[in-house]
Amino acid sequence: KETEATAELDNRGMLQLQQQVMQQQDQELEQMEKTVISTKHIALTIGEEVDLHTRLLEEMEEDVDVTHSRLRAATKRVRHVLKHSSNWKGGLCIFSLIVVLTLVLLVAFKVIRLFH
Repeated sequence: KETEATAELDNRGMLQLQQQVMQQQDQELEQMEKTVISTKHIALTIGEEVDLHTRLLEEMEEDVDVTHSRLRAATKRVRHVLKHSSNWKGGLCIFSLIVVLTLVLLVAFKVIRLFH
């Protein structure tokens, strides 16, 4: 079907118009290719970040489990001391110090790990 743009063109003009359209399409396809490649690189980087964060969370989960076990054992020992001690205030102080020390060690361990 002939359009206003092609109505007045001879064969040579039609060929030239067709070549211009194809050249414009090629340029647009090249730009799309660049965009797709860029998007692919971004997606790969995001995937690597997700993998890294997953590993960090798994390590943190293990550390929390270990710390929880240690805290449970420390609590059990403190209860034993409190049960067999007439000075419950001293035992409570010891228990509090153990809890604080455990938390400080956990935080320090995590901070050191993040910077290495």
